[in-house]
Amino acid sequence: MFKFDDLLREVGQFGRYQILKYVIFVFGNIPVGWHTLSIIFAGGKQDYWCKIPELGNFSSADQKAIGIPREMTLSGEFFNSKCRRFDLNFTEITEYQLRHWNESEIVGNTTKTIGCSSWTFDQSEYISTIYSQFGLTCDRSWLVPMTQTVYMFGWLLGTTILGWISDRFGRRIAYFLTYTGVVVMGSIQAFVPNIYLYIVTKLLLGASGGAYFAVGLVLILEVTGQKQRVFVSVIYHIGFDTAMFFLPLIAWFVRDAYHLQMILGVVPAILLPTFFFIDESPRWLLQKHRFDEAELLLAKIAETNGKKLHDYGQLVTEIKQATRDVERAQDLAAKVGHQPTLIDIMKMPNLRKISCINFLQWFTCAGSFYGLMLMPTNLGTNAYIGVALAGAAVPVAFAIVIPVIIKLGRRVSMGGTLITLGTLLAVSAVVMNFQVLTPLVVVLIFMCRVCVQGAFCTIYLFTVELFPTVVRNIGVGTGSSLARVGGLLAPQLAFLVSIWRPLPVLILAAFAIVTGALNYFLPETLNRKLPETLEDGEKFGRKRKKRDTDNADIKMNGREEEMEAFKE
Repeated sequence: MFKFDDLLREVGQFGRYQILKYVIFVFGNIPVGWHTLSIIFAGGKQDYWCKIPELGNFSSADQKAIGIPREMTLSGEFFNSKCRRFDLNFTEITEYQLRHWNESEIVGNTTKTIGCSSWTFDQSEYISTIYSQFGLTCDRSWLVPMTQTVYMFGWLLGTTILGWISDRFGRRIAYFLTYTGVVVMGSIQAFVPNIYLYIVTKLLLGASGGAYFAVGLVLILEVTGQKQRVFVSVIYHIGFDTAMFFLPLIAWFVRDAYHLQMILGVVPAILLPTFFFIDESPRWLLQKHRFDEAELLLAKIAETNGKKLHDYGQLVTEIKQATRDVERAQDLAAKVGHQPTLIDIMKMPNLRKISCINFLQWFTCAGSFYGLMLMPTNLGTNAYIGVALAGAAVPVAFAIVIPVIIKLGRRVSMGGTLITLGTLLAVSAVVMNFQVLTPLVVVLIFMCRVCVQGAFCTIYLFTVELFPTVVRNIGVGTGSSLARVGGLLAPQLAFLVSIWRPLPVLILAAFAIVTGALNYFLPETLNRKLPETLEDGEKFGRKRKKRDTDNADIKMNGREEEMEAFKE
């Protein structure tokens, strides 16, 4: 039967046409990365304490030493209170006494304290953040990490809604709506007057960014040949990773949240005209029986890629026939039985095991990525160095993991990166208690980020190959959704630092080690014929007699070519 991939061989599987589209989507992913990580700087930890007008002429250190009581954390560390001040009339204390402050002379154990009516914010690192912009102090400080949680929930929501929009109205319309949403919501968030509207814009911004990230991948993969699909899907994230290099640089020069968010929102508007260079997916046009448009588009792809098509009439006939064949197969499947769902997967023991472990991998990878990213000051570096190091970890991870994927397999790569990640995190949790070992913590956390990036590099390919064809989209979609849940919960880890500084790192370490160990219960997919049906999936990876195994372990057609794409 004539398939769409056969058409791509005629018009070019990955030529100038696909490269142009790929570059556009990669650049479009940069602002998505900016907004995803901007909370690190816009919501950066900004110290604050009760404002005491009478001490306005004193330095910040003197204000806290004179007017702010000391409190103790659960781990026994002392700090200046952020929410209370001494109930003293500082106008009755002489200038000399204040300048030569001796707490024991004026402040005793019975000195009362009162809550703050206003606050002073430290501006040594940030001129302003959303802490100071919206007055998010004391019992309202939890709203800062909540903004990132809401953003990640929006990402999950956006990828869910995208499927309906792109299937009904087309990928091109979905591309325009989602990127416009990134620009509009990203710009509006700088001007909102209160935290509640800010959270709403974060929700819509996350939905737009998540949907754009997904629709770009769909559009490029639907016009890419099978040989290059794996490679393209892995390096598609390079735009997001590039954002990690530029964001710290921008934030270094723009130290206030208002101007930073305005720049991150307005600058991406320069890519809006790229909408006119984006074509509809030819696969979608065929599905909707818009054959004339599909013919013109395929001819355009062929021309751009330097391919010559001589018989357009034959091409259209083959397109129509291929579409009708697919529809007949779908109708037949509908008559025989219902379309398999996640429930069907969970009813089958082997597929249930594969699914649960794989979904946990997605959750752990995303939780570790965002957990490490959102806690730079707790990991021995400032926010600027922390994010820059995360960006630098990407090419290192690619250089290490891709050869492992090709030579040793997906299971080795996935398990190795996760167990190494967990071990490094556990060691970091121990040494971070010693100030003199801070440089070692920085090195260890950089290695952890390399492992996280390596795990992400592997999991997309591993998931595609683990699930049978009939439920492959369900497997990838569910795993990706659980990754968003991991990212959604990661911002809340910061609160655990107040209980015990290493606690968030130890939690991430435990998840990574357990998930990495469970990974070895999954089958290896390297050079294996992929499962097509649920029955194939249920048998996939099970131990069989040598005779049966020899018959089953057949290299899939074209798999060697796919791996060559990595090498190239």
